[in-house]
Amino acid sequence: MQTVAKQMVEQNEDGKIINLSFQAPPFGTNGLPENFMRAALFLASYDSNYISGQTLNIDNENYMN
Repeated sequence: MQTVAKQMVEQNEDGKIINLSFQAPPFGTNGLPENFMRAALFLASYDSNYISGQTLNIDNENYMN
């Protein structure tokens, strides 16, 4: 991530870095690729330009934070 960010700055490139991690849920199955894909597409879109440094839990309402 740091290497990519450094290269983006050096090349004066706009963009976003999205980190994803997956964890097996104790209830049901929520790990469908479509669920994570939609979240990643939103984070990569213009609509998320004012979102920074947040955790987005995709958990099929299995947990409440």
